[in-house]
Amino acid sequence: MPRLTELAAAAGLSGTELDAELASVAKQMSALAAYRAGLIERKATLGARQPLPFAPGARTDTRPDADPDLDPSLQTADDFLPDEVAVLLNMSVGSARYLVDDDLTLVRQFPAVWDALADQRIDETRAKAIVRALRYQARSWGGPVDDAIVDAVAARGVAWAAAGCAPSTLRVRLEAALIAADPAAADRRRELRKREAGVRVQGTGD
Repeated sequence: MPRLTELAAAAGLSGTELDAELASVAKQMSALAAYRAGLIERKATLGARQPLPFAPGARTDTRPDADPDLDPSLQTADDFLPDEVAVLLNMSVGSARYLVDDDLTLVRQFPAVWDALADQRIDETRAKAIVRALRYQARSWGGPVDDAIVDAVAARGVAWAAAGCAPSTLRVRLEAALIAADPAAADRRRELRKREAGVRVQGTGD
């Protein structure tokens, strides 16, 4: 099977054609990212609520009703998903945990954002910026904000992303929009960032 680069060279791409091909690759990467997210969500759904005879290495269940104190013998196949994804995608388990959480959140909480990614209107980096700014804010997912407000803010995020807003700026805009709709959101965002950082300080006794 010939390499894609060999196909491009064989076609004699140059100038505007070459530029168009590069832009096409970026769009196809967006579609593939959405496809991967759909596959991971499908794998999680198929494995959900299947009791395992052993305790997985980590809990990464993104369901709002997940019980962190669940007996290990009753944990589900979904809990072990990052380990499987790490093997399948040849990545570390830590990286796979972030990937699984982002992809499940994208598909389950923000279908409109997933649609924009699948339709190649936004890229994966900007889609993740929206997900990380708004995850678990909707009441249906255990958050304090009305679902309609979160959906409206997410839709604005898609529009900003499609217009080329930088990911860092996009996240700031989304957080500001959420705070405008719910002033208490600022404190919750600070707490969420602390949890996401996962940084612990321990005295050495010196």
